Amino acid sequence: MKRVYFTLTLMSLFGGLNAFAQTYTTINGVKYGLMSDNKCIVIGDAGAKGDITFENEVTINDHTYPVTGVCGSGDYSDEAKDQKKGFSGNDKITGITFKTGSQITWIGDHAFKSCKNLNTIKNIPSELNDIKSWCFEETGLESVDLSNTKVTIMKDGVFYNNTSLTSIKLPNKLENFWDNAFYGCTSLNNIEMPSTVVGIYNHVFDGCTSLTNVKFNDSYTTLGTHVFKNCPLDAVTFPNTLKSIGEYAFESTNLKTVDLSNTQITSLPNGSFYDCEQLSDVKLPKELTYIGEKVFYKSTIASITFPPSLQKIDAWAFQNTQLTNVVIPTQCSSIEQGAFSDNANLTTVVINGLECYLAYQAFCNCSKLTDVYITSKEAPVVERYGFPFDNDPKVHVMKDFVDIFSGLKTSENYNP
Repeated sequence: MKRVYFTLTLMSLFGGLNAFAQTYTTINGVKYGLMSDNKCIVIGDAGAKGDITFENEVTINDHTYPVTGVCGSGDYSDEAKDQKKGFSGNDKITGITFKTGSQITWIGDHAFKSCKNLNTIKNIPSELNDIKSWCFEETGLESVDLSNTKVTIMKDGVFYNNTSLTSIKLPNKLENFWDNAFYGCTSLNNIEMPSTVVGIYNHVFDGCTSLTNVKFNDSYTTLGTHVFKNCPLDAVTFPNTLKSIGEYAFESTNLKTVDLSNTQITSLPNGSFYDCEQLSDVKLPKELTYIGEKVFYKSTIASITFPPSLQKIDAWAFQNTQLTNVVIPTQCSSIEQGAFSDNANLTTVVINGLECYLAYQAFCNCSKLTDVYITSKEAPVVERYGFPFDNDPKVHVMKDFVDIFSGLKTSENYNP
């Protein structure tokens, strides 16, 4: 029994060593390794500088293996923990070339992070299907062509803060942009979306201060939060497939017109078009039920038509716009604090809601507001009017309800 036990222990020991054994070779400052899964990959930096080339295959222990990937900081964490994985922080690399026929299918996370003098990447293999998160963060890349690759996701922060990047050809089969993919790419000036894109998530183009032109396809469904914040976009086409826009998605853009009438959007979340000072023409979704806080803050909208489906206009939604009159639809039951405040040109408000709540200062600082019409043919609940005005306009109500409204304070100092 003892001898059997000893034999099994030795077999187990040597089997374990073999399972995790790797052998390495270095070519022109690039280290290649044969991993326990029998795949040969670029491990990373072994003094690489200038323009580096990734080999198609390397010979290790008299065997030739195809090179199939480029290691990142999180890859093969147990096996290559004693190796420098990827090329992160190498400011001596100026270019990358993949040899024709390369079988590399993936590039790992943070693989080239902060390679600030990396300017070019050439002959990207058509078999490439995965560029992992933060791979090219803060490099010096100027243009990238991924059009013939099989990549379907631009992952988190993949080109984050590439301030020299002026153009990119996206993969023809791209489906989604994950968070921060092109955040802070201040020189990027043009994007053409493949027809396969369905989702553009949070902060994807946030801070792309040269991005004036985005050519959209007609199939995307989702736009995330702050997705185009501080981009000088002046026009966007919204397709009928669009179902949602995230908070502050178009904050501080140069949009002049917004036509959402054919979209499937039912809710405009907080700040969707916040601080779009050139926005003067808006068409709302036909099935819209909710307009969030500060959605059109500081736009130059002079008139707008609310759909019958609208149920709520939240706080400061139209603060500091150029509206001259407002007509609230019947189903709208709530206009929250400051929703139409600071509208210097507003003269007339018509409230058709049966039980519309007007919050405190809903129409404050509207110095030209002279007439408010409350048209409900049902007895109003006076408590739902919370000092909405501060300049004492004339409040017109149905004849039968004059007595009900006689005690209503539309401002803190005035009974109509």
